[in-house]
Amino acid sequence: MRANCAYFCQNLISMKLLFKNARIIDVKSPYNGQELDILVNDDQIEAIGNLSTEQAEDVIDLKGCWLTTGFAELHSDLGEPGNEESEDLVSGSAAAASGGFTAVIHIMKAKQVLSLY
Repeated sequence: MRANCAYFCQNLISMKLLFKNARIIDVKSPYNGQELDILVNDDQIEAIGNLSTEQAEDVIDLKGCWLTTGFAELHSDLGEPGNEESEDLVSGSAAAASGGFTAVIHIMKAKQVLSLY
């Protein structure tokens, strides 16, 4: 099961959403490695544990999936400037977000010299 970032961002921001059976992967969390349910209300985690589906407006079963903090891409060549036909900032950022990346560091491989003046 693969989640679509646009679906979450557009449709689930202002509702109670229950992630069932999520394997939590976060080494700083006391829940690391456990399979639990997470109730999100708007943009805040409201509860973690073995929760009832009656508490939520929408339920997503994540059995067999991991729930992690956002990933950071530390070296990404997004094609700008000078190679926009392969990928640009918009398409590269959208691809990163759909894969769970919340931060992208852009490495420029420009053939031309850039000047701010």
